[in-house]
Amino acid sequence: MADELMLAFGVLACLQAKHFIADYLLQPRWVIRAKGHFDQPGGYCHAGVHALGSVPALVLAGLGLPLLLVFMAAEFAVHFLIDHAKARHGMKSCKGPDTAAFWAMHGFDQFLHHMTYLAMTAAALRLAVMSVV
Repeated sequence: MADELMLAFGVLACLQAKHFIADYLLQPRWVIRAKGHFDQPGGYCHAGVHALGSVPALVLAGLGLPLLLVFMAAEFAVHFLIDHAKARHGMKSCKGPDTAAFWAMHGFDQFLHHMTYLAMTAAALRLAVMSVV
């Protein structure tokens, strides 16, 4: 039981570290400006960075290549849509970083991403165990 718990923490820690790097260190202006636009590549590139960045955590969880690709595709889509929705809402609200509404929206966006990582961790570990049995 302790080994499974440590593995779960390790997978989740990898996803959290990846999130910080991808969301706060690897987002140039052209990516940030493109979010909320289906016809610009920035949001897609950003979601791709997230999907690729999750590979070490998913391998640690024990996923084989077919499931790894499914998880990457799902994360790509979910991450893109969360960011797209936040960007579209932000364009309509005109709330800047000096408002509580801006930070509430940012916090909700981050909450959704972190809930995605909890779900990914639980599902990956469950599927990895099922594929071993």
